[in-house]
Amino acid sequence: MSDLKKTLEKTREFADKNAKRAQEQYAKFYNAKAVDKSFGVGKQVIVLERDSNSKTFCRWQTGEIYRKLSPYTYIVLMANGSRRHLHANKLRQIMLVSFQCHFMYLQTKL
Repeated sequence: MSDLKKTLEKTREFADKNAKRAQEQYAKFYNAKAVDKSFGVGKQVIVLERDSNSKTFCRWQTGEIYRKLSPYTYIVLMANGSRRHLHANKLRQIMLVSFQCHFMYLQTKL
């Protein structure tokens, strides 16, 4: 009986050591890519809005940060006039890119 206890104890120690090492590795890889999200009041954002019971049919809608309640919680003023209490995970920053090209045509007289 004592041999079985010793074997189980060694197995538990081995599993604990490997689980701790694996957890540290997972945390290291996750933290390498993790970025803190922060939005300022008045910034334009897009919100993942559920308009049905299916995740497949969720839509992105525009909104504006109305108030910051905590580091990750915001009141968002939606395009339809409603206000939503949302976590930063549901928000994305809008990056509007516009290109302008100006051409000048000069005509020379001969």
